[in-house]
Amino acid sequence: MNYFQDTTRVAQETSYLWPMSGVFSSVVLLAEIKPDLYKAYLDSMVTAVEMYYDDTRSPAGYQAYPVQFGTVDRYYDDNGLVGIDYIDAYQVTGNSLYLAKAREVMTFIMSGWWDEWDGGVSWLEGHKD
Repeated sequence: MNYFQDTTRVAQETSYLWPMSGVFSSVVLLAEIKPDLYKAYLDSMVTAVEMYYDDTRSPAGYQAYPVQFGTVDRYYDDNGLVGIDYIDAYQVTGNSLYLAKAREVMTFIMSGWWDEWDGGVSWLEGHKD
């Protein structure tokens, strides 16, 4: 499966950000139920998700593939899911780093705001459709 807008991109042997955030959500829920058992997994998920963090573009945000594979599309909706995961992780752990990451995600999402049709954010950075 390839859902890049750039049709010249070839899919890599790695997860897209979107399904990775689903795993992140699951681990956060498990850590809420049994923190002693799942906190290490939560730390591992944060490490994995941060591999998608692209700070070479401004504002920083999470791209569809880990940055080691180059610069690829950044989706506002995918970033929103990661932001929710970080808010949930903050609520479970009290780790202020997670809240700071959620705020960064919101900054990225709001950078895509446009005023046409009473305002909104598209699904993909640089697109208004």
